[in-house]
Amino acid sequence: MTHVALVRSALFDLIASVPEVGRVHAYQRFASREAEMKALYVANIGGADQLRGWFVTRTATRERAFTLTTTVQRVSWTIVGYMALADADQSELSFDWLVEAIRAAWRANPTLGGLVAPVASDDEAGIQVDELATVLFCGVLCHQARLSLKTEFEI
Repeated sequence: MTHVALVRSALFDLIASVPEVGRVHAYQRFASREAEMKALYVANIGGADQLRGWFVTRTATRERAFTLTTTVQRVSWTIVGYMALADADQSELSFDWLVEAIRAAWRANPTLGGLVAPVASDDEAGIQVDELATVLFCGVLCHQARLSLKTEFEI
């Protein structure tokens, strides 16, 4: 298994560790039929089925020389989540809590068990919230989160 695959798996585990986070996928899932796609993101939450799921995808990799024999890879990750909107249940607040719980899980384990070095710059460190929006996903009005993370490791 490549180091990138190990990091992807560790990110999957980190997100899946959040209580009631929903279905988590280690890659962006697709299906040719809307009903099949929706089924990929439906989870049983509190005894009821709800569209609530996440996926992790690598969006970029940059490599630079570290020493004469090693290089450092900086990998950019995107984490996307969906949750069915239920205004009467104040679902936006629950979804926002999930986003913050994922960020807190990262802060509790920023090296993913020693797999990566967290990347910090002058203006960001850790999991960033890039966008929170309302979207139509699989025919369901949903909250959507787009989170990003940069990790580094030597090879």
